[in-house]
Amino acid sequence: MLATGYILDNKYKIIKLLGKGGMGTVYLCENIRLNNLWAIKETKRNDKLDMNLLSEANILKKLNHPGIPRVVDVFYENDFVYMVEDYVEGQTLFDYINSKDISDLEGIVAITLQVCDIIKYLHSFTPAIIYRDLKPSNIMITKENSINLIDFGISRIYKFDKDTDTVLMGSSGYAAPEQHGSMQSCMQTDIYGIGMVMYFMVTKKVPFSGAEPLIDENYGNAISRKLVKIIQKCVQVNIKDRYSSVLELKNELVELTNEHYYDKTAVIQNNDTTVIEEIKKTKSKKINKFIIAIPLLVILILTSLYFLNQHENKLNDSKLIDNATSVDNSNNKAQETKASKEQTTDSPSKEPEANTDNQKKDGSTNVTEQQNSNNAQALYNTQKGKGHSKKKK
Repeated sequence: MLATGYILDNKYKIIKLLGKGGMGTVYLCENIRLNNLWAIKETKRNDKLDMNLLSEANILKKLNHPGIPRVVDVFYENDFVYMVEDYVEGQTLFDYINSKDISDLEGIVAITLQVCDIIKYLHSFTPAIIYRDLKPSNIMITKENSINLIDFGISRIYKFDKDTDTVLMGSSGYAAPEQHGSMQSCMQTDIYGIGMVMYFMVTKKVPFSGAEPLIDENYGNAISRKLVKIIQKCVQVNIKDRYSSVLELKNELVELTNEHYYDKTAVIQNNDTTVIEEIKKTKSKKINKFIIAIPLLVILILTSLYFLNQHENKLNDSKLIDNATSVDNSNNKAQETKASKEQTTDSPSKEPEANTDNQKKDGSTNVTEQQNSNNAQALYNTQKGKGHSKKKK
């Protein structure tokens, strides 16, 4: 084991030991050139372990997920191979569970859903990446309560042409039956591991075999029976009896959380009797009323919008009519003004014609009167002459 202060590769200063296991030792180191922290995994050089470490590096270098550390460097020094990756500050799920009380369903499901997201990402590759080593000590929880998956040392890419794993690996108590040589590891292998991690969170017990989670009495009475059923489906011996995918498992956990949220009721003691059923009935009525009110509200809104639109159309039509009437009135006034001006211009020429006609009429009248007077005088003279002639006789 390297001492604190030792410099690796002329730039990585060892700060402290982070962990030690069968696959090697992990140190917290500082890059003295960039002043940033890294986790460096040290493995004794031999053909088998070199292959595993390089396999881990090759897997990690193509991954891009906030819950998976990046590999930034691999180098050899003395009789060891070193892999430099992101340092995840926090505590393992094992320490977290043992130091806190998260026996409530919400806390357990919240952690499990984050683990599901990471595993679902690994399984999305073609071929899928199988993590194969899900256990509380490989799951890190940061101060922000985000989950990180560390130690991809025994992860492998699924091989379609293989019946069993080339190398038998896995952590005792958490490894699926197929990891012991019966079949090749697959996506359901990681689902088995998720089930075992949930079992640990519920019971705070490290499982020694796959049979323990299948026994109902090992869970006690404090946890949801539906969660117990989910765990037991994850850890079935037969792969076909487990969830077909992490997404299916995740959906069941989400559904369980929703049911737990809506079914949670307060127990009110009143004269040594409980009123849980009454609370449930009241809640059910409120929910039913709410469901009924939603379509009615939608209909009301649509009706209001329809009539508002009709009213706006009428207003627009009225404005168009008023504008048209105003234009017609303006045109009529213009025509009347024009006609008036024309009459004023024509009136002086018409008056002389009227005077001439009057003069003609007056002249004609005078001639007629003169003729009548002459005729009367002639008639008088004739009659007078006849009178004189009678006297002479």
